[in-house]
Amino acid sequence: MSKEPSKPPPRVVLWWETLETWRQLAISFPAFAVLTFLLNIGPFGQPIVRSVLYGLFEGGVLAGLLKRARKDADVVPVSDVESVRACAEQLRKA
Repeated sequence: MSKEPSKPPPRVVLWWETLETWRQLAISFPAFAVLTFLLNIGPFGQPIVRSVLYGLFEGGVLAGLLKRARKDADVVPVSDVESVRACAEQLRKA
């Protein structure tokens, strides 16, 4: 079984992963808030004021989930993926 060399992650992913958590949240919260606002106003047919409130609340929830995912990702940075794969391969052989 030949192992193909893995492609490096796209540059935007590497850039995103190098940002500090607070910067990721500062970028993602407004994007999540606008996205959920548009979802509430469009497909869900909510009134504008309610959509704004839902957008802010749901944007905060999604940003909080991103923060949690980021905290978990800090354990294994993108740059260490190959060492994790090598360690997993050694564990499989044992």
